[in-house]
Amino acid sequence: VAQYERVIGTSTEAPNGGAAFNTVAQQRQLGARVRVPVSEHEIGLTAAYGKQTFQVTATDPGPGAGSVPNVDYTFAKLGADVRLRLAEVVELGAHVGTRLVFDTGSLGQQWFHTVKTSSIEAGLSLAYRLTPMFTVVAGGELLRYGFDFNPVSTNAAFVAGGAVDQYLSGYLALRVSFAGG
Repeated sequence: VAQYERVIGTSTEAPNGGAAFNTVAQQRQLGARVRVPVSEHEIGLTAAYGKQTFQVTATDPGPGAGSVPNVDYTFAKLGADVRLRLAEVVELGAHVGTRLVFDTGSLGQQWFHTVKTSSIEAGLSLAYRLTPMFTVVAGGELLRYGFDFNPVSTNAAFVAGGAVDQYLSGYLALRVSFAGG
């Protein structure tokens, strides 16, 4: 499996009506998915390596500059999914997984050196098969990173016990399936 996503035309406004900054938000993943047919249904297991970036400024100025940290997550993803055929042309899908985060970019390098990260991702989808080759899929997803910054150094510029970085998304897609021979 391969995936690339990029948010287009996004900006972040500084607090109290400050300047707006062009924001880069993207992610890419490369991995493998094993699927196991069970009657008319399907169970899948996924493992992937990826990187997700959310950058408010081109270079993170670090603590004390009145900004928020840029994040560059490097991770290994583990997940499971299921596709349930409800009718000949209708399918319900669900997935759940986690990302084992190896690096958080400047969040861990400049802001909070003791950061520990956990994550969960989950989603639901509904699919309608137009033809044997084309299926329309609509769905929603939640991706949530949780941070534990403890213990905090006594001479730290900023002190925080933890934080959450959460992404909610919806999509409408066209799935293309090629029949195996």
